[in-house]
Amino acid sequence: MPSGPGEFKIIQEKTIDSDSYIVNITKPVLVTPTNVGSSGTSVVFVWEIPTNSASKNIHSYIEIDTVDTFDSVNLVTKKSYQDSGFEYDNGGFIAYPSTGVTSTYYDEQARFTVTLASGTWYWRVRGEITS
Repeated sequence: MPSGPGEFKIIQEKTIDSDSYIVNITKPVLVTPTNVGSSGTSVVFVWEIPTNSASKNIHSYIEIDTVDTFDSVNLVTKKSYQDSGFEYDNGGFIAYPSTGVTSTYYDEQARFTVTLASGTWYWRVRGEITS
């Protein structure tokens, strides 16, 4: 039993063993559009699929916002493993697989289409490994 305020008694200790490693994911190359000025129409964002040092399947994560700090109420955040609309070039654009894009398609193009309100928009993409 604790003898006073703020004192704790250790009831059980456990050790957890875990294997971990660092995976380096390259920065995706943003292809188009270079500057986004939307007039309320669909905008197609295209980038090159990044590589990773573990040759694992890779997903895409895109953020689109009206401010370059990506923290406004207009922020659009989409992940290829959660949201539809992502495609990659496999001799023609096809839907992103739920398991991610394999290393065969590293440096190929991926894209996401969204309708945006009129105005200036900023965008960024990153690669993610989920397994």
